[in-house]
Amino acid sequence: LIPHFTGEKSNGKDYIDIGVKTDNQRQKVTRWRLFSTLASMKNGKFFLLVPKGHKAFVARILKQHEIKAELINI
Repeated sequence: LIPHFTGEKSNGKDYIDIGVKTDNQRQKVTRWRLFSTLASMKNGKFFLLVPKGHKAFVARILKQHEIKAELINI
């Protein structure tokens, strides 16, 4: 799995993905859980870019599966 964007800083690595509604929630959960874990292992953060109209769906998925991510509205 490859995130949409990554960013490196002197002390860590951030992972950035795009959060949109989908019928295949299991795939999104697996993907986001992996990126969240990688970010915490590498002293970084996991960010989700969320288009208007998708925020409630993404927030609900993150809360249900206890995934650490920062939402950014686009």
